[in-house]
Amino acid sequence: MQTYKSERSNPSKHSEDEPSPTVLPSSADLFTFYRQTLSQCAKLSTSTPLVDLSRLFSKWLQVYSEQILSTTKPRPELAELTAILNTADYCLTTTSQLEERIKAKVDESLRGEVQFDAAREGFISAANLAIRGLVKKVEGDTELPFREMVNTNWANVENVGDHSGYVNEMVIAIKGGVREITGQGHLRDRYIRTLCDRVVEWFGNRFIDAIISCRPISEAGAEQVFSQLFGGFG
Repeated sequence: MQTYKSERSNPSKHSEDEPSPTVLPSSADLFTFYRQTLSQCAKLSTSTPLVDLSRLFSKWLQVYSEQILSTTKPRPELAELTAILNTADYCLTTTSQLEERIKAKVDESLRGEVQFDAAREGFISAANLAIRGLVKKVEGDTELPFREMVNTNWANVENVGDHSGYVNEMVIAIKGGVREITGQGHLRDRYIRTLCDRVVEWFGNRFIDAIISCRPISEAGAEQVFSQLFGGFG
């Protein structure tokens, strides 16, 4: 696990002519070792020892998700976050395949005792944490435009004018941030959709908070805020 931790901190550590891996190599190494161990154990017993082995596998898969994939760093790099997200997805799929393979080998009366639900939940949690980290990247990019919006004296606005500078900066930051994230690795469509949904949810809440902080707002000021916003994202 210590070796795996070092690898996670340097997911893009590779030669210039070698592409960055979309998943952490340690995950593939781990499952390769599991398949080899399972094959050896099944030759000796398809009874209780195989069930015990499955529990050992599940335990260390949970450790892997908690210690390797569930990052708590304040500002991890995008390459690290996308590698973690892809790895969590790979582990989630491969864990289910491993479970089915063990059930196919173990005695039929013991199949109900083979389950990897806790391990799968760990990988789902790791994926959610990675997505949360990606959303925070977009949040950070929009901090200055939101600050400019809140610092504007909306009570004195008498006429609706053209876009304010912060609107364009806000649009560029959000669209550019999402584009940069999706360009980091081969993210699956469902995770891209989840990322976009989370960004929209965050922006809606953040915008409402900003409006509250802008009070008092004149009627023209309110029209200015919303017309600029929807025009910018149109």
